[in-house]
Amino acid sequence: MSLLGFRSLVLVGLCVLAEGRIARADIDSHSVPTVRFLSSMPGHLDWRGRGDVSLQHTFCVESATGHFVLDVASMTGGLNGQTIIPYEVTIEINGRVQTGVISRNSPIFSFRGETSRSSNCLVPSNVGVLTVRLLQKDAMGAVSGSYADQLSVSVASN
Repeated sequence: MSLLGFRSLVLVGLCVLAEGRIARADIDSHSVPTVRFLSSMPGHLDWRGRGDVSLQHTFCVESATGHFVLDVASMTGGLNGQTIIPYEVTIEINGRVQTGVISRNSPIFSFRGETSRSSNCLVPSNVGVLTVRLLQKDAMGAVSGSYADQLSVSVASN
């Protein structure tokens, strides 16, 4: 199809999984950091032929040290279908924002951050936003169809 024709690319099945300990416990120096998603999942990006599309999930990080590394790992190295399409991942927490690209060459995005040492997700510095964005320039290079990826999100002490 020519670039002048209408392109429609429907993206489905972007699923975010949180890994780590979900149960609440008293925070001490031996606690393992946890990540919990506070918004519903999974989500879908639906690109209609123009513009960028994005999807956001709210999450909470609890860390005894107040320092953590959040890894966002793609199962396929991009949106997988007839081709593999890269997309952006942005993490925002406690006033820090960092964006990376998930692609075949870089399937993992790491974010180093800080939170309060509280085990309470009501503390604003513990709550962040994960944004997944498909850019128009990347979608335009793909063949029309359905594409999917699954993200695994894990947290470790820093």
